[in-house]
Amino acid sequence: MNAFDRLRWMLAEVFEQVLGPRTVIDVTQPRTHLESLSGHSHEGYVTQVFCQELKYKVRYQRWFVPDRHYYVYKVFCTVQGKAPEALLRAFARECSFPLLLTEWSSSTAQKTAAIEAYLDVIHADLQRSQKNGVNGL
Repeated sequence: MNAFDRLRWMLAEVFEQVLGPRTVIDVTQPRTHLESLSGHSHEGYVTQVFCQELKYKVRYQRWFVPDRHYYVYKVFCTVQGKAPEALLRAFARECSFPLLLTEWSSSTAQKTAAIEAYLDVIHADLQRSQKNGVNGL
């Protein structure tokens, strides 16, 4: 570890000590709207990608530290019909993403960005599968 990294680590430790103990609370609304994207294939199967916004509140015990909210976007997919095995394996993956846009962006825009990121991950997985000789598409 170089001197700069060590100094940064020490400052982070001091900062955490000043913030003090904290508690994380799940404040996700039970009926949070799920953004979704549907895809229909010529072979007859339907894929639907969903994104749910999870919201967490971090409550610090020190009176001078304000509570903070953090958002995580959980993205998952369902496949209906007879899809290729490689696609089923790829879409079985569930991903979680932090805020991908600025915190001033709308919830819908954040969910859309998370869905796009999920599709990027799935696309990379499928390309890797094809390179490794795992076919099915």
